Amino acid sequence: MCGGSTSVSYPGPTPAEQQLEQLQLQQLQQQSADMESFKPFVLQQYGLVSNPNYSQSKVDQFDNQINAWKTSSNPTGTGAPTDAQRQDAINQLEQAKADYLKQNPVYQYTPEQQARNQQLQQIQDQALRLQKAQGERQAQAIAGTLPLSAALVNQMGLDFQKLKTDQSNNGNEIIGDSLDNAVAKSTSGQQALEALRTTYGTLASNEQNAAINEAALPGVYGSQYTAATQPGAPNPSMFALNPQSYSSAYQPYIAQQQGQFQANATNASNNQSFYNTLLTGLLNGGSQAGGMAAAAMA
Repeated sequence: MCGGSTSVSYPGPTPAEQQLEQLQLQQLQQQSADMESFKPFVLQQYGLVSNPNYSQSKVDQFDNQINAWKTSSNPTGTGAPTDAQRQDAINQLEQAKADYLKQNPVYQYTPEQQARNQQLQQIQDQALRLQKAQGERQAQAIAGTLPLSAALVNQMGLDFQKLKTDQSNNGNEIIGDSLDNAVAKSTSGQQALEALRTTYGTLASNEQNAAINEAALPGVYGSQYTAATQPGAPNPSMFALNPQSYSSAYQPYIAQQQGQFQANATNASNNQSFYNTLLTGLLNGGSQAGGMAAAAMA
């Protein structure tokens, strides 16, 4: 006699669990609807609006074609392409998709924001020009070729003319039209020239050192540009629900299906054991009957 198999069943979700699962689904649906309703306000904050020329179906068409070339053995219906042909077609489709999105972005700036962006770009360009000029000044100062400031040159000329006048009144003639090439005909006059040269040499050196040690521009223009454009344009993905929200809602269903799978596997194993035992019993019984018949005939 052969025993029957043991059937294993996995209990389904309780009414309370089903109610919780339904509540999770409703919450996800409500979150999705709320985010869609909130989207215009977020876009407005960044000076953006949805682009009426953008077509999701067009983007999907590109994606479907790219996927077909990646997965199908015969994407065109005219025969299997070579690897090089396949990759070339994929590259062309991806470039076409990129060109389309560049010309037709999901969101576009309002006219007011476009004007503001242009103004901010001008501010940034001006900041870059100032930074470049500062770098050139520092390089000249290090090389010792930085021209003196106009104010220092003007003051040096005034002081030189005053020195010439004062020395002339004292009977000390100074020849020359600038401090650099002037020569005095007396010792006292030459000493006065050297003293003035030392003074302006120190002032000129101070200007050179100031340019060398000059810190980078405080970035007033760059800061204005950064502050005005922060935090930047929103990414379309910000309007999508967190995948974690979906995965948590899936957990009860996954557990239910895994439990049912284990129950089915256990039942299959039990059934197989039952039939193996039955088959073994039939084979053993058949051998014994054959032996008895042979003995009786003898």
